[in-house]
Amino acid sequence: LSWFQIYPFSKPIHSTLKNLLRGYKVGMEVGDVESAMWNVSQYMCNSIVAGKALKPLAVDCVTYIEQMQMLKADFTYHMSLPFAQGVLNMIGDADDPLKLSGSAMIEEDFLAMIESSEGKFWSSLHLQIFKSMMCSFFGDFENGAKLALERGDVYEKKNGSPLAMTDTLHQGVSFYAMARKTKEKRYIKAAKKVKNKVVTWVKKGNVNAVHYLSFFEAEEAALEGKSESATELYPKAIISAASSGFLNDAALVSERFAEYLLYDLKDSDRAGQYFQESIKYYTEWGSDYKADLLKQRYSHLWEEEIPKGISVSPDFVADAGNNDIQDVSDPSAAAHAVGANNGRVLIAAIAQDASGDESKA
Repeated sequence: LSWFQIYPFSKPIHSTLKNLLRGYKVGMEVGDVESAMWNVSQYMCNSIVAGKALKPLAVDCVTYIEQMQMLKADFTYHMSLPFAQGVLNMIGDADDPLKLSGSAMIEEDFLAMIESSEGKFWSSLHLQIFKSMMCSFFGDFENGAKLALERGDVYEKKNGSPLAMTDTLHQGVSFYAMARKTKEKRYIKAAKKVKNKVVTWVKKGNVNAVHYLSFFEAEEAALEGKSESATELYPKAIISAASSGFLNDAALVSERFAEYLLYDLKDSDRAGQYFQESIKYYTEWGSDYKADLLKQRYSHLWEEEIPKGISVSPDFVADAGNNDIQDVSDPSAAAHAVGANNGRVLIAAIAQDASGDESKA
């Protein structure tokens, strides 16, 4: 439990992963299936927060939840389903990326299971956290803020879980986006509360939240109309996230900065630069699906059709001409229009590649 509930708030979260896998291995070797399943569930959780490469993580998630189901580890199985589907959504395994419905789970069935369990499972909180995460990644900030306000402070409910960290980040994304858009006091108040929580974490030595703080400082400067400060703070947050190994967060912060440059400062040249930066980080993280969405919506901002060193999936190239996205100011509309590049096939291909690499070794 130390590697899941204590060290992520005081040590680099990436350092916890091998120890959680070791706990899983030892548990399976000695026949302690329950402990093994808890360790591997926590490994999935920490991997997501840490921004572990998505494609191998997707294979891990599918493999481990199948093992949980086979071993009848019902509690950890249901608890881990949103982890797995959240990862799969990011690689295109969902017709609607804002819904947790794909190869691992169907959102409606999951909710029905929770309702019929009479409190046996508390996985609904995990579902809400990952739905909020999808809202911030795919631009549905209004619904992301709504879910966050309804859910409240996850840190108070799961104060030992690293999910409280990543949920705080994604709540902040939606709150600041809606605060800047609407100037409503409820969003401004919620955004500042989230930022103050991160300030406390950083002061107490949480090294994994340092880039959160830089990002929220940038968002607050943008909200208050301090463009000079904002344009200095966003790059600082991007560098902090990337240099610490959080490619997921570097991608998202780059995207938010690019949107600020484009829609608030009307600086299309610099916006194009940071959209390309975001595409690079999404691609390196393994979310070609999200990178393709950005390419389709914003490639007119730079001279080259595709940034150097970045390749577009063949399916996306073939389908690009068939996708009619009119409202480029609504990222969630773009996500719906593109749809999934048949993520189920993608998962099978990733797994096949992984097994092929193992046989070569």
